[in-house]
Amino acid sequence: MGKRMAIDHMILLNRIRQGDESTFEQVYNDYFSSLSVYATSILHDPEDAVEVVNDVFLNFWENHERIGSSIYMYLIRSVKNRSLNRIRDNSVRHKILEDYGKEWSICHDDQDDPLSGYDMKNLSLRIYELSDTLPDQCKKIFNMHFRLGLTTNEIAKILEISSSTVRVQISIALHKISSLLQEFKFEHLQK
Repeated sequence: MGKRMAIDHMILLNRIRQGDESTFEQVYNDYFSSLSVYATSILHDPEDAVEVVNDVFLNFWENHERIGSSIYMYLIRSVKNRSLNRIRDNSVRHKILEDYGKEWSICHDDQDDPLSGYDMKNLSLRIYELSDTLPDQCKKIFNMHFRLGLTTNEIAKILEISSSTVRVQISIALHKISSLLQEFKFEHLQK
């Protein structure tokens, strides 16, 4: 980085740290496209990528006083981490339905079974009914994560608890709901 660019970067960084909205807008306009391309290369979904980049910029603005020495490195690292978290969270969110769906299709080969579509539609409703049986904190975290699509870090920030506590509560919820779904599956296998 040339001396002039380093000076310009330091000026931008200081203005950001002071909460200068026009400088933030300039940084947003300068980096948005390249960060979106980078997020798309990770997520393979342009809409998700734009959402991730906008979330990163929101977080960037909310924490502008604590930005380190490089705006670009902060943004690129944040986009990478948030993109990977999105992949992980989406994988966990769909795991119960996918696992149940695979087991259901193995046990029910009959394409003409009129109840099969009904049962799969009912599964989602059943999961949410089962979530009502969870302890209050566990239920709240489950709903924030699976119904609202919030990440563990977002939930931790909102509830003012650690991310590890959120992950443990999600794990507890998934374990309890999986156990209850086994009963649901058994009932339908008996039919």
